[in-house]
Amino acid sequence: MIQQMSELATQKAFSVNGIGWHHSAYVHPRTTFDPNSPRMVLQTKHLFEGLTQQDSSDSWREQIGRYCLNNPLQMVGVCAAF
Repeated sequence: MIQQMSELATQKAFSVNGIGWHHSAYVHPRTTFDPNSPRMVLQTKHLFEGLTQQDSSDSWREQIGRYCLNNPLQMVGVCAAF
């Protein structure tokens, strides 16, 4: 346990103050999406609430994604909404 803590203490991380793109990584309250970027940690004054998983990816594909199949304008619309 002490060795693990020692290894963590030597790792560097960048602190960012908002959700979104920072260099080539997308920072989310729970994780950072880009395995090639340096470690980034979200640090804010306020808690982020409401950013929880509500359903499964299968449900998303069934209820939203199926309308995007072979429909480039719908794809753009869905992407713009997020």
